[in-house]
Amino acid sequence: MRDLDKANEILNTIGLTNRDNQGYRLRSDGKQRLIITLSVTRGSFVNFESVGELLVNHWKAIGLNIHLIVEERSLFSTRTATNKHQINMWVTGGSENPWTYPLFTVPAEGSRFAPYVGLWYNHKGRRGIPPTGDLKRLLEIFEEGSSLPKASRTELGKELWRIHLDNLYVIGTVGRSPANNGIVVVKNYFRNVPNLAPNSAGLQTPGIARPDQFFIDRKQINN
Repeated sequence: MRDLDKANEILNTIGLTNRDNQGYRLRSDGKQRLIITLSVTRGSFVNFESVGELLVNHWKAIGLNIHLIVEERSLFSTRTATNKHQINMWVTGGSENPWTYPLFTVPAEGSRFAPYVGLWYNHKGRRGIPPTGDLKRLLEIFEEGSSLPKASRTELGKELWRIHLDNLYVIGTVGRSPANNGIVVVKNYFRNVPNLAPNSAGLQTPGIARPDQFFIDRKQINN
């Protein structure tokens, strides 16, 4: 829910009370306009550039000046992994498993919100930066929870989500969007194709749709 009053209250609480003559919030030291950079990539399956433009306009309503930067995808990935972004935008892509979200434990990806901590974890402390505070606790929960039976993981899972809610390392914009899955057109005679097959690396797309069960109904080809 879009709650401008609550958003303004939160920003005022953390000291961003002063604004310039255009209504943009000043830094906490009051000297200059606060500028936040949002990096997105072009040429992907989601139009991140347009979504970013919407966010720029939405955040302007609460006095935040957002600079949208569009990067080529390989550059975007490199800058993400080396902690060069202030804020960036991507999809969950199957990483919504509560024990790994968002990608602390995938060597190929690292962690999008704490890349050097992900690097530290995946390289057993030889690279990156060791976690502290709640980031450290997230990894402790992952290590502990992975070895517990399912029934014993519930309380740890609740603690994990409380940490994410308190810190908002990742802010969702659109839930259950078809942008990630895309739209598939299936011939009438091509059978056993499910109506919904999530596009998720963790589910091994398109394996989740059980393509070994697809078949062509030759009696319907001309219909």
